Amino acid sequence: MSISAPERKLVFSKPLLPPFLPQVTIRDLKVGGARVDLLLTRHDEGDVGVNVLRRDGEIEIVLSK
Repeated sequence: MSISAPERKLVFSKPLLPPFLPQVTIRDLKVGGARVDLLLTRHDEGDVGVNVLRRDGEIEIVLSK
């Protein structure tokens, strides 16, 4: 995960979660003037999805696999 506060951008590049951790919730992440809550979920094939649970303000969220 990389964060650029000036650009209000959050990038997940090839996200992975270990086998023992099926989900991770990130709450109240501040990026520039924005805040987000995120849910990262590992799928059976190993891919990780990112769901935006809450977004306050302007922020770009990018997922590249």
